[in-house]
Amino acid sequence: MPTCVVCNNNSRNRKDKPISFHRFPPSEEKRQEWIVAVKSHLRQPWTVEKILGSFSTNNPPFVCSEHFSSNCCADNLKARFVPYKVADKVLFGNAVPTVNFSNYRYNNNR
Repeated sequence: MPTCVVCNNNSRNRKDKPISFHRFPPSEEKRQEWIVAVKSHLRQPWTVEKILGSFSTNNPPFVCSEHFSSNCCADNLKARFVPYKVADKVLFGNAVPTVNFSNYRYNNNR
């Protein structure tokens, strides 16, 4: 089950709203933007080094939909028909996690 590297969300469905999980982008440039955005908010055991090293493993890093503004994503219509199999939100190509970090400051020195 995916877990957010920022806030430890690990449930796809919360009572108040669904959560989707998004892997770091394969593009080196876009991945670096995400790392810059989340690096001071990473929770243990995640570090920048662990994120970079995890792309070739079975434990990829995820950021949950809680950290993306509404203009970065759209509802995934497939989620209505195939619940729990597809993400509730689809990120646009320019999406970068930018919101809901204020409560999460685990590794300020990273």
